[in-house]
Amino acid sequence: MRAREFITFLVEYRRDITAEKLGPKIIARGEGDNLDAILAQMESADPTPNKQYMEWIARRYIAGDFLLEDLLIVNQYLTKFIESRKLIQNKDINAYSLKTLKELIQGIYKSDSDNNEKDVTGLYPVLPDTQVLYNGPEGQLVIPLTVKASQALQKIGKPSEWCTADSRAPTYFPKYTRKGPLYIWIDRSGDKLQFHFPNEQYMDRYDNPLPIQKLKSMLLRHPVLSRYMPDRITDISLLPVSKRTYERCLTAVTQNGVTLQYVPPKLRTEEMCLAAVSQDSMALMDVPPKLRTEEMCLAAVTKDGMALMDVPRKLRTEKMCLAAVTENGWALSEVPPELRTEKMCLAAVTENGWALDNVPPELRTEEMCLAAVTQNGKALHFVPPYTLTEKICLAAVTENGRALESVPPKLRTEKICLTAVQNDGLALQDVPPDLQPIIKRKLNIR
Repeated sequence: MRAREFITFLVEYRRDITAEKLGPKIIARGEGDNLDAILAQMESADPTPNKQYMEWIARRYIAGDFLLEDLLIVNQYLTKFIESRKLIQNKDINAYSLKTLKELIQGIYKSDSDNNEKDVTGLYPVLPDTQVLYNGPEGQLVIPLTVKASQALQKIGKPSEWCTADSRAPTYFPKYTRKGPLYIWIDRSGDKLQFHFPNEQYMDRYDNPLPIQKLKSMLLRHPVLSRYMPDRITDISLLPVSKRTYERCLTAVTQNGVTLQYVPPKLRTEEMCLAAVSQDSMALMDVPPKLRTEEMCLAAVTKDGMALMDVPRKLRTEKMCLAAVTENGWALSEVPPELRTEKMCLAAVTENGWALDNVPPELRTEEMCLAAVTQNGKALHFVPPYTLTEKICLAAVTENGRALESVPPKLRTEKICLTAVQNDGLALQDVPPDLQPIIKRKLNIR
């Protein structure tokens, strides 16, 4: 274990490697498409000079442990993890999720005041700029109406780690509340929960998502919350089937198409299903086969080409497939072989160069390969040797300097190498040794 940690400490963090290994999965979280900006935010959360926890941060983000808005909390717990290493038996950060890391640190830092705290009984004070739904012997259910009110509620009961209530509140409180109110429940012991139905976020005071069974129990069976919350629930998966009415389900799928999976089968009408796939094409997989019409499928693949995988074979026409690959070139993998024409493949690689991997060998012409590498230089990896030309290699390294690694040694000319290194300095490692001094001199690299 110590050897592993020592190696981890010595390895120099490189953003480009993290971007290449984890970039697509990071972007897939859906919080933005500027990978450099997202990685920069993550790096700021790593308290170590050499960013030794950066890969852990990225992987836990991909796993859904936290949102970008929670990186300040991630930084705080990593800092405490480092400070407490002598007290921690398992020092391998990769053994922890953010939730288990929090539990570890909270156990170490649990204060005497926490241990000896008596139950808070009676009524809590009603603060300015709040809407109190309940204030009685069980606790308080309250909606903060302003940033100051949300921050002031920190002084009632036990403090939370929500970005809507601490120093980050001026930024995040408006982002949440413009979509819908935040409901805060403070129980008799001072413990807190926060519910935001539009974003389907239900958090304990440590900003951990509530386990689904506990959430359902709190919302539907709690003596206070069950009186106020069921009518506010937008996530129909939390409701008993008996309460999933047609109107409620239609509202739900209009806001989040994938909730179609929770709509009772008898309510999955053409109207319901079309509303769902129009909002999120992934809902197509939960549409009954008899309702997967050409209109519905076309709506889905136009929004997300990869929905083609859920389109019945008999509906995968040239029109349907062309719409899919035009939106997402990767959808070419779902196009029947007989429809992978030059036109179809060219549309796919123009949208996503990596789609070249699914182009039939006989269609990987110079024109096809040039279109692919112009869109994504790394697609050079899929260009067959008989098509590789200096022109194609130059286009590839112009788009992405690191594509030089896929250029055959005999084509790594001074011009191609110079272009590659100009676009990405790391490409220098793939420049032939005899050309490296020339490239360094021309680019003034020491």
